[in-house]
Amino acid sequence: MFTKLIRTSVPSNFLFLPIVIITGWWLFFINMDKIEWLNEKSILLPLLPSEIFAPPFGGILAVLFTISTALIMIPFTAKYFHNSLSNLLPSVLFLILISQVQWVFKSGTSSISLFFCLLTMRYVFETYHQNRVFHYGFMAGFLTSLATLIYFPSVLFLIVCWTGLILLRSFKLREIIIVIIGFIIPLILTHAFFMIFGNEQKLYHLIENILVQTSFKLDDVRQITGSVIIGILFLWGFIKAILSGSLKKIVIRRYFEILTLGFTLYSVAFFLPYGDMGLISLLILFLSFIIALAITSMRKPLFASLLILFLILLQIVVQISFVI
Repeated sequence: MFTKLIRTSVPSNFLFLPIVIITGWWLFFINMDKIEWLNEKSILLPLLPSEIFAPPFGGILAVLFTISTALIMIPFTAKYFHNSLSNLLPSVLFLILISQVQWVFKSGTSSISLFFCLLTMRYVFETYHQNRVFHYGFMAGFLTSLATLIYFPSVLFLIVCWTGLILLRSFKLREIIIVIIGFIIPLILTHAFFMIFGNEQKLYHLIENILVQTSFKLDDVRQITGSVIIGILFLWGFIKAILSGSLKKIVIRRYFEILTLGFTLYSVAFFLPYGDMGLISLLILFLSFIIALAITSMRKPLFASLLILFLILLQIVVQISFVI
């Protein structure tokens, strides 16, 4: 059923995108008030009128940014995982998983930061193919800073950038410094913006609220179940990808290590006192590629197809629980 999606990059695979969008948000298309926008841990977005994020507009924004990220993943996969992954497979898996996250864990500012984090990964991965990487390092830091201003926990992506440069290239301190410079510039401009308009105290108040420990707990059966499923998928994908030999190419192995680091980093952050529901969305970005590598390495397409079918059915079941 999903053999072409797994093995090939034929144009007909694009039909799977509207299918998983419909199965993932069918209840949202019926009632757009069902998805709530969480405007937490952000420095920039609280400056906008709250009406923008009120239902149903907040839900529409979350879904649109999510779909946009999935579409950008297609050329990203084609360029950096050429001959290793089907162009559409990570995007389809991302939509299948992220739709469930938006129902169970909610999302908002993290939906926008996903967009910038994927662009950041592009600049980090590109350094493997370049001799002069100052531009790529600067842009990686710059985009990470923008993601941080939108959703503060994205700051952890700075560690992913540094580690990526070290894994993909020989260590050079000046390349690490250029990432820091790129990261600092948007912060300086943001502070200048608040200062010019006499809102420095508001900026400090926003930062103080962001740094305060949250009391988020997994107290919902659906959230606990979702977290367990994500953990199982990661462990299975990680072990399968390593044992299958699909990481023989050095560059693919390095990409896999960066993705694994990102997932692990945000997993630890999720269970710390600072934990926030939006972190799950960032986990899914890394997980989609890890699972895609594992599914592609499966010798029997039937089992791979059954796994994808199970995840799609899970999309539908999750939303039924919000109807009852």
